[in-house]
Amino acid sequence: MTTSTTGASQGDDWFREGLDGILGRYRRARAEERLDSSHPLWGHAKRLRAALEATSIVRERPHMKVRWSFGQGAWARIPWLALLDDRVAKATSDGIYVIYLFREDMSGVYATLNQGITRAKERLGADAGRAAIRQRSEELRRFATELDEAGFMLTNEIDLHTKHALGNDYQHGTVAHRLYKTGSVPPTNALVGDLRLLLEAYDRAVKAQLAQRV
Repeated sequence: MTTSTTGASQGDDWFREGLDGILGRYRRARAEERLDSSHPLWGHAKRLRAALEATSIVRERPHMKVRWSFGQGAWARIPWLALLDDRVAKATSDGIYVIYLFREDMSGVYATLNQGITRAKERLGADAGRAAIRQRSEELRRFATELDEAGFMLTNEIDLHTKHALGNDYQHGTVAHRLYKTGSVPPTNALVGDLRLLLEAYDRAVKAQLAQRV
């Protein structure tokens, strides 16, 4: 999985291969194999993160951090890959960010503009926290009109094919989303184009949030 300094592939469909590699191998790994840093998928995710960090759309945003998680100690039901502006989101538990959410059955992966719900639930209680985040998702959609025009869904109606509470919580925080189904993940240039649009919407939301702090 190689990438140039601009993020353009050198005859290598790195982004699609990165997502397909997780979709194709994660379910078996979770069922049969131990999670640790020696697992092939661990190295795969690190290479995908490095490739994203090398793209121009990430490098031109100095506050952008790329993070991923397969779980801690045990495989997560919903693995993810996230891009966070560290001025508004230090972790996926709080704040606004772009995140790729893999369905539990690995039938697809969502590219989303999303926000953390854990801290809101801690502050307000589970039900009130979810309601507050859903309301905020509605408010944030004013920054995502270009995503709507590009075919993203501006709803929180994602289906991660899970019954796990944490997985379902991602739904409440979803601002905009697009599903890439397993076997139909688009090529890298299309994925990068979608990510560019997500990051531009994210930039607008971040700018508004930072302005409120002044």
